[in-house]
Amino acid sequence: MDPFLLKTPSVGHIVKKMIAINPELTTAEIICMIRESIQPQGNSTGEFASAEMINETKALHLAQGTRK
Repeated sequence: MDPFLLKTPSVGHIVKKMIAINPELTTAEIICMIRESIQPQGNSTGEFASAEMINETKALHLAQGTRK
């Protein structure tokens, strides 16, 4: 298993940070930003073929970009 996967933050932790950056985000906006921030992990075959990780930096950057 990739040791980096063990250090990834939870979705809830990232959402909490996004809301702290921009409390006016809607649920739909948060979901869209999280989906845009997903990166596939591992190779295309095997047990973890469909593993994905949220790029926290990208998600927080997207949240900051929506501030008014």
